[in-house]
Amino acid sequence: VNRQSLISAAIGLVLAASVYCLLHRTALGRQMRAGADNARGAAIAGIPVQRVQFATFVLAGALAGIAGVMTLHGAGLMFSSAVPLTVTSLGGAIMFGLNRPLHAFLGGIVIGIVESLCAGFAPSHLATLLPLAFIFAVLAAKALRGGEMAGGRA
Repeated sequence: VNRQSLISAAIGLVLAASVYCLLHRTALGRQMRAGADNARGAAIAGIPVQRVQFATFVLAGALAGIAGVMTLHGAGLMFSSAVPLTVTSLGGAIMFGLNRPLHAFLGGIVIGIVESLCAGFAPSHLATLLPLAFIFAVLAAKALRGGEMAGGRA
């Protein structure tokens, strides 16, 4: 494990904990959760839904920018690396839940472990395919057993 990976992991943990605290311990977080659950009901309750949505998108953009900088310094990026990175990132987040930041972070950790194991032990022509197959298998198993997919409503 190199120094940059440890720094990135520490920053990721701090950011995940910060988002958790924001969502569960602040008025803005309650407004975000209320607006996400029922925008019309939140507006009726007096929550400025459009302003809260704007703040949410700004926060998401800032987090994505930080993640991009950490990825750039850790692994380097090329123009063609965006699609596989996006697919595996979304797959990891969806596996454990988009509506819970710590679960999405855990999904990213699991996908990172699977990718590392595949890069180290799988044949080179399968190293890219196996993490995607893992994501597919987990999501298919959830769908077949009737489990709620991430972001679904009850």
